[in-house]
Amino acid sequence: MNHSLPQASFRTRCDQCSIHNRAICSRASSTAAQELQNLSRIRRFSAGQVIIPEYTESLFMGNVVTGMVKLCKTLEDGRQQVVGLLFPSDFFGRPFEEQSPFSFEAATDVEICVFERQAFEALLARYPEVEHELLVQVLTELDAAREWMVLLGCQTAREKVASFLLMLLRRSGLMGCDKADTPEARIVTLPVSRKDVALYLGTTPETVSRQIQWMSRNDIVRIIDSQTFVVLSPQRLAHAASREEWLDELSA
Repeated sequence: MNHSLPQASFRTRCDQCSIHNRAICSRASSTAAQELQNLSRIRRFSAGQVIIPEYTESLFMGNVVTGMVKLCKTLEDGRQQVVGLLFPSDFFGRPFEEQSPFSFEAATDVEICVFERQAFEALLARYPEVEHELLVQVLTELDAAREWMVLLGCQTAREKVASFLLMLLRRSGLMGCDKADTPEARIVTLPVSRKDVALYLGTTPETVSRQIQWMSRNDIVRIIDSQTFVVLSPQRLAHAASREEWLDELSA
């Protein structure tokens, strides 16, 4: 079954796009950028909707503009494992492959910029600078996935949850983490359910909740509601995650 380009889509001007300076089109020549704009469509999905099903032919791919997309793998017994999270400007889909071994699902309400697969592949062949930028992004995501594998394999439950919150802070410019009531504090909203967080971290929702409560008691976070927190001290959060080296990125 073909999973064709959604019909309910619309064009947008690339120079008005919020991810223009970070997406694959960021280093495109003026000619290539115009062709990308002509090929692109903006499509919105509601939280929970499947964007590209697992092992189903897909005729489109593109960039996340707003929201978050999760990559999922269904196991033989029917259980679903979250194997990756895509933030604004991240690329989804598989060029030069008809099928993906993972499903792409809207973890939140999302807006995505989509390209028809064959037309996009032809464009990559004509414009090496776009293909190069896509390769750089893919390698960056691969490095991040390898680093995350190390963290999941070596860290305690507390360090995993703290690392996840710290990762959201690192992407705060993309996820809209607002300043709170002190200069260093930041408001962080979990873009996915605690169940999804637990699946991503290889633990349980109860464990995630216990660790967040521990951070609250130790003045690392202040709980606003089940999904929203004020990170009172990025330094203490980084220490809880055993990732002090990430503080340089937070202050950049």
